Amino acid sequence: VTIFIDSEVTRIFKRISLDVTYALNTDGLDIQSENATIYNNVITNYDDAIVAKPCNAAMTICHCSSNMMIYNNTVTYSTGLTIGSVSPSVNTECIRNITFRDSTVHQPLKAIYVKSNPGTEGDAIIE
Repeated sequence: VTIFIDSEVTRIFKRISLDVTYALNTDGLDIQSENATIYNNVITNYDDAIVAKPCNAAMTICHCSSNMMIYNNTVTYSTGLTIGSVSPSVNTECIRNITFRDSTVHQPLKAIYVKSNPGTEGDAIIE
């Protein structure tokens, strides 16, 4: 599978500082799954390239996003290979056993990124 996400980048140069605005909410692949293998993708974007996300709150997709092997991907720009966002929830948001390997990231804002979000109720698990 080859994926190319065409996002426009706007750059505003100022005399003292450099402000860069990226096209947000352009995730390449958002994965909510148990026992998934994701490989051989080419992704160019300005948000998360490949994201292991918690299962949906109703848990109709899965109970805990887990056992994912993500490898041999090529990513340009982006905020990288990501786990999350994982927020405390009364249903216990959960991500377990995610492996990123043998991937290349060119000119990233971040390469590997774990996103936990604050919350006031419930639990969240990242293992």
